[in-house]
Formats: sequence, structure tokens, C-alpha cells
Amino acid sequence: ITSVTNTSDTNYNAAYNANGGKSYHAETDETITVKATANTGYTFEGWYDASGNLITTNTTYTYVETKESVNTYYARFSGSVTQTYIRQVKNGDAWVDTTDDKIGTLGRYTYTDAVGMPISSTATAGTGYKFVGWYDSTGNKVADTMLINDGATISYTTTGDATYYARFETAYTVKFVAQTKQVNGSFKTDNVGGKVSVASVTDVDGATASSKATANSGYRFLGWYDKNGNQVSPNATYSPTITSAINGVIYYARFEIVYTPTVESQVYLSFIAESASVQIPSAFDGRNAGTGKNAQGYGLDTKYGNTIATGFKYSLNTMTDVSTIQITVNVPDSAYVKVGDTGKFTGDGNAILTDSGGVKYNKGSIQKISGATTLTYYWDATGLQANTKYGFIIDNLYAPGATATITVNGTGGTKVTNANGVVNTAAGEYKNYSYYLK
Repeated sequence: ITSVTNTSDTNYNAAYNANGGKSYHAETDETITVKATANTGYTFEGWYDASGNLITTNTTYTYVETKESVNTYYARFSGSVTQTYIRQVKNGDAWVDTTDDKIGTLGRYTYTDAVGMPISSTATAGTGYKFVGWYDSTGNKVADTMLINDGATISYTTTGDATYYARFETAYTVKFVAQTKQVNGSFKTDNVGGKVSVASVTDVDGATASSKATANSGYRFLGWYDKNGNQVSPNATYSPTITSAINGVIYYARFEIVYTPTVESQVYLSFIAESASVQIPSAFDGRNAGTGKNAQGYGLDTKYGNTIATGFKYSLNTMTDVSTIQITVNVPDSAYVKVGDTGKFTGDGNAILTDSGGVKYNKGSIQKISGATTLTYYWDATGLQANTKYGFIIDNLYAPGATATITVNGTGGTKVTNANGVVNTAAGEYKNYSYYLK
């Protein structure tokens, strides 16, 4: 617009001209356009009316004069301030300025505006680096009240010129994985046996990486191991210190299945008199040689069964990865065995397990074991179900007070098959092979 400079003009205003303003006489319906330009070091804030109301923050304002009147508009300026944001990377014990975007980037690097304006800038670390904080020009960490977005963003209202530093450090990664023990003794990376709370930690030198191992139901935690199978910690939580030396290292939380085989404490005994002429040792709990019954009436009431036998009932909590079952029987000194003809008990288990050595119905002799002994057998576990009772019968053995233990996947002692015994048959079916006391 053109300033009115003629002092005789009714629109002349000495005050406006003196303060850098301009006055103009407009015709009705005339379009008026005004533009404000800030000087160096100042910022245009907006056009305001005579009442102090903001009309627009644009430097150019256009309006149409609708009536004859005197309107006054104010272009407001204020001193501007500049905010500067600089990236730094740690080099030894020093912090060095950098412009390398691979290290990190900022949402804003410089900003100039009026005092009192809100402003922010966000730091984002590049791959292999970690953003460690915002610092002021004196090297002090900025107040938490100036930080948002978990400390990645500095956000505040300007009060004057300021410089802030976004600092980055080289970061190293440590990983944690779970492994489950297999039947062959190897370990497979999976979450079948358990899990880890943290799978990966990326942090700077000297920081702590931590992960907790938790076993799934039916499994137990064995410890933390390195890639060579060496245990680094028996504790569920492992917290190594991060250094360049362990960058990319994987630590393994190992788990194995927990087998809890149960053997009933009661031993099941079978005794059947073969004939009236067979002399039964008096140690057989008062059994009558003719009837096969003891004083309580227990004994022969069926022709099924063996002359003498000792049995156990057992079950397993899980059949996962179970290939064989081994049973170890502790036989006390008071036991008796039946051996073929005039043979002698050798203690190898076979003379007890099978009839193939001449121990047939109405044949052989019953002999007392001299001294306690241990008998061990194993068999294929194919077809067995978890939490189901099964029976195991040792033929030709009479051993009150015997005890037994189960070893999962054991292969010690004599292997039992359907050729020399009876395997994997439900507990209730064993009455067809050996008679249990009522």
C-alpha cells in the first residue's frame, strides 16, 4: 500500500508513519492487501485488529473495504530465537560430533521462531547403535520434564537460543533361546520344554542383558549353556554383562522332561500248589501244600497262573520320548525261586524270568535265595499310555517284601519280550498269567 504522506490529507497519521506504519484512504468495495516483512533477528507473529484479536498468522492479509470507516491493523513482531540439535557419537571417552545418518538421525536439526513457541526433535538410532540421551551445551543430561517418547524426543517451549546434543553409542546384541533335551541326549531349539522371558538384548558396552528361563509343565530347567555345551549358570535368571566380546553370542536355556514313574508299594505274590506230593517250604506264610491256601484262605481258587510269581503295578506320568522301561527289583533274603529239575539259581535273572530252562508246570524245585539280590529287566515301551496302570510279573519268584524302581529309557539287565515273558499288558489282564492275592 502507499503511505499517505501529505500532512493536509485527512488520512494522514503522524504516529503511524513515525513507527514504521502506513495509512491509506480506501474506496468502498476496494480490495486492500497488506504484507508484513520481519527484519533480521525478528519473527512475524501475526496481524491483529484494534482490539488485539488475531486475524491471521500469514504475512499477507487481504480484505475488502465495505464502508467508510477508519480501521487499524497491527503487524506484530518479536525477537526470534534459534534451536540447534547436534548428533554425537562416543569415541573412547570422548563425544564427537557426527553427521553420519548410519549412526542416527534427528527429527529436526535447527529451528528459528519467536520466544515461547513449542518445539521438539526425536532421535532415532541406526543399526548397531543405541541412542543414550539428550544433553545440553554444558554436557549435562536434560531434565526428564523435557523428554517424551521414552526419552527419545526432546520437547519444550523456547526461551532463547539453545543447542542440544543427541548422543549415540555402539551397541552389541546378546540372544537367549530355549532348548529341549531329546531321547538321544542332544538338544533341540524349541519351546516344548520351556521358554525364555527375553529373546534378545541390544545395548551398549557395560550394560546388563538379562533373561529368565521358565520350565513348562512336566519339564525341568537344567541351566544356561553356551554354544559349546558348557554351563554358564544354574540359575533361572542369567544376566551377563554386555561387551564387544559377546556381540552376537547366543545363550541356551536347557530343559528336560521330568519322568515320575510310580510303582505301587504293595508286592503281588502268586502261589499255586502243583500237587499233594510237592513239599512247600514252611516259609510260604503257612500255605497248605494240598490246597495252596494260607491261614487266611488266600491262594488257589483258579487254575490260571504260575506256581510262584512276584508282581508289581506301575504307571508313568508321561510317555513323551519314552522308548524303554527298565525295572530294578530288590529281592530280600527271605525269597524263594523255582529252578528247573536239580539246577541251581545263578542270580542272572533268566532262571526266574522264563520257563525255557526246564521250569515247567509240575517240574523243577523251589529253593531259598541265600542273601539279598537285585534283578534288572527292561522292555520296549511301545503302546503304553501315560497315567495308566500296568503290571510286571517275575515268574518263578516268591519274594515278600520285594521293592521295585522304574528307570525311563534304561536298557540294563535282561530284555523282556513276548518270547520270554509278557509285556505291555494292562494290569487287570495279568491275572491270566499270575494269580494276585485277593
